[in-house]
Amino acid sequence: MTVTLVVFAAGCGSGGKHALVDSLYDATRVRTASQAPTVTAVAPGNDAVGVPLNDSIAAAFTEPMNPITGAASFTVTCAAPCTSPAGTVALDAGGANATFTPSANLEPLTLYTVTITEANSVATGLALASPYVWQFTTGTTSDTSRPAVQLTVPATTPPDPTTDAPINSAIIAAFTEDMAPSTITGASFTVTCAAPCVSPAGAVRYEVGSKTAVFTPTDPLEVSTTYTATITTAATDLAGNALGGNRAPLPAAGDDVWTFTTAAAPAPVGDVTMDSTNPDASQQEVCPNASINATFAVHSGLRMNPSALNTATFTLTGPYPAATAVTAASVSLDAATGTVATFTPQAALTSGTYTAALLGGANGVKDLAVPANDMTGSASWTFTVGASTENCVTPPLNR
Repeated sequence: MTVTLVVFAAGCGSGGKHALVDSLYDATRVRTASQAPTVTAVAPGNDAVGVPLNDSIAAAFTEPMNPITGAASFTVTCAAPCTSPAGTVALDAGGANATFTPSANLEPLTLYTVTITEANSVATGLALASPYVWQFTTGTTSDTSRPAVQLTVPATTPPDPTTDAPINSAIIAAFTEDMAPSTITGASFTVTCAAPCVSPAGAVRYEVGSKTAVFTPTDPLEVSTTYTATITTAATDLAGNALGGNRAPLPAAGDDVWTFTTAAAPAPVGDVTMDSTNPDASQQEVCPNASINATFAVHSGLRMNPSALNTATFTLTGPYPAATAVTAASVSLDAATGTVATFTPQAALTSGTYTAALLGGANGVKDLAVPANDMTGSASWTFTVGASTENCVTPPLNR
């Protein structure tokens, strides 16, 4: 067995921050090309309540998938006298997000079960190792409100362009609600500049867990140049409501447009490192329903890339001595800082010791730089879950 030693200094600090103890990362747990794809986030979320009656249902995978047909299925069911909804299933342009669109509104105040089976990878042909199942409960009304952009990078600073934006950074927009993945494309999210500048080519991806769209330029942008980023009204939420951007007053739909001027030099090159975790390494009596998060130090001065944080790069196994992978309800990146990744288990953990691990290297976690800076080595830490929710420790979210 090959192992990589990841060394940290032991100790504790305020606010749950700490330097991690020495840990061994078992390389047999690192994702390889021969491993099955997994679901990394869903919307509506597991056990969500009050879900709008006109919502679609979305699931994100760790990699591009083949069309979900034949032996593969994506179904939404409910118990009688409710009639399980018919609908259509489609992948987005990148193939990593699937959406079930019901043919009619869902029933009010009803528990629905979503099951994805046999969905398989484009790259390897491997299917999900087991069915992925989650539930949500509807509310009593439909969603008629428009989604909005709540944060952009580079920042939106009207009426003037944001200055000194790095030339080697991806461009992102975080939304106020879950969006329909298939509507976030290279046509609805563009970055342009005026001649003689040539508008950049790039890839657009929507991250379900983080409610974030990412435009990654193929090459670094031009220096000292003004760019315009636009997300059009073709972008909709899961209920089909078009974007309420900054180019038309509500209740009308409107594009969201912001401008930025690039700096004369790129953001510095610097490896990503793991700064702290919650729960702490070796922490005892952690609550069974706790989420697990890691805060990164991003030495380029940028943010982490949500596209590189998923169930392939952030894993949880246990309880010891078993190395059973814990199913995630979601792996997400916080919108506020772009440095805190959270693994939310789909079900409460059982008593025992768990190992959380972050994958480094070329296939691991990365920042938004173009080309990206990664974490040079993988890292892991352990913590112990208590037997009950009484007198247990629910770690606060790192910031």
